[in-house]
Amino acid sequence: MNKMDEKNQNPETGSYLSFVIAGELFAMDVRHVVKIIEVEKFTRVPQTPGYFKGVVNFGGGVLPVMDTYLKFGFSRVKKISKNIVLVLNLHLAGKETYSRLGMTIDEAREVFEADEAQIKEYPATGNKYKSEYISGVVERNNEFILLLDGERLFSQEELGGVLNSNESN
Repeated sequence: MNKMDEKNQNPETGSYLSFVIAGELFAMDVRHVVKIIEVEKFTRVPQTPGYFKGVVNFGGGVLPVMDTYLKFGFSRVKKISKNIVLVLNLHLAGKETYSRLGMTIDEAREVFEADEAQIKEYPATGNKYKSEYISGVVERNNEFILLLDGERLFSQEELGGVLNSNESN
């Protein structure tokens, strides 16, 4: 067996999509990523959390979208020229099916591979991000990339009825 075959058979190696939010580098497991889309307009939904940007049409269905700047407590320093949304398919706690959800990003970067040994634990204290959203940290090209746990970013209770119309299998 050659080295490439060994790498492809290693279940501890994962592929991640890196992206930028407010100048910070994040990544998410590509298994959760459906698509990256550009959105012109969001429809606001009453009585949703403050970080909930609204809904958009995605493939003929309703896609709820989270504003990551508000969710993470970032302040916008410049006006956004375009709205980029990372479309995710996530299994949320308490749900039997997967839910399709979106989150705003500033820029998509690249897909990279990381094995379990490269992923370091995210320190739980003294950081500006809630540790429950971060599954680890990877150092790549002299930069730290925070690995987001998409299934912990969203909760069924917070998004309420918006999820009911947006389930996928």
